[in-house]
Amino acid sequence: VDQFNNESVLFRDSERWDLGVWVRHVVRDRGDLPTFAEGILCGVVLLLIRFFAQTSILPPNDWRGIAVTTLVLQIGLIATPALLMAIVLTRRPWRTLRLTTVRPASLVVGPLLALALHPTVMSLSHAIQTLYPMSGETMEALKPFLAAVESAPLWSVLLVIAVTPAICEELAFRGFVLSGLQSTGRKWTAILISSFFFGVMHSVLQQQLSAFLVGIIIGYLAAQTRSLWPCVLFHVTHNSLGVLVGQLTPNVADQQPLWRWLFHSIGEDGFGYHWPWLIESLVVSCALLGWLRWRANREPAANFVRGSEAKMSAVI
Repeated sequence: VDQFNNESVLFRDSERWDLGVWVRHVVRDRGDLPTFAEGILCGVVLLLIRFFAQTSILPPNDWRGIAVTTLVLQIGLIATPALLMAIVLTRRPWRTLRLTTVRPASLVVGPLLALALHPTVMSLSHAIQTLYPMSGETMEALKPFLAAVESAPLWSVLLVIAVTPAICEELAFRGFVLSGLQSTGRKWTAILISSFFFGVMHSVLQQQLSAFLVGIIIGYLAAQTRSLWPCVLFHVTHNSLGVLVGQLTPNVADQQPLWRWLFHSIGEDGFGYHWPWLIESLVVSCALLGWLRWRANREPAANFVRGSEAKMSAVI
């Protein structure tokens, strides 16, 4: 009977689970890139961190507090976990995060695609808002934030709301998460799952739906260019356009012919692009996405030819 109560008798040393041994095993046997399970793990960890942060941090009411909170959340709770997981769980963190060189043409297509898609994204956002209008409580809760953003210097708003999230969120979702999910070779499954995590990370339902759709485009951009830099530039451009249009008021729109040429009023304070710009948005966006597909299909063939030539020269 005493033998059955003794753990050392029931379990050999090799059968006992030890956290330190497991961590050393994971680090020792890590691959060049994260696995599918590690990509899922990173997404879940980020969602859990966001949940506990939202329940423990009081929402600030002034711009200084908003800026500090946003920087802490983005750098400390989104980018840092992804960076640590890339360093600990992979042998090539630079490649895992897609921080590789990219052709200038692929680099330029990121912001161009964001510019071209903006009328379409705004129309989708208005459609989502119509189908799922914000509750009165949500709108009241957002008023201090919107008022603080309107009173803050434009450069600081762009830095905090446009640039910082673009870098931190891309490192996490199109960097570690997408690299891990793509390890199975199923590109679209990886893009959709990483976009789901990216969408859920946002606070408001309407923003979650829009972020999910935009995340699909950014994920495709990352998969086709194999680099994070076009994604960061897309994200910065997209967020910056949102900030600039968000600060547009009816008085400013009436005084500026350019704004009247681009936008028309929707409701009390909303703006939307005129329909010719929406058509242009769809046509140019499809052309850019088609170019990405063509370029990605062309590069493997070129790499194969260069590799074959190198082998032949070595034999000769």
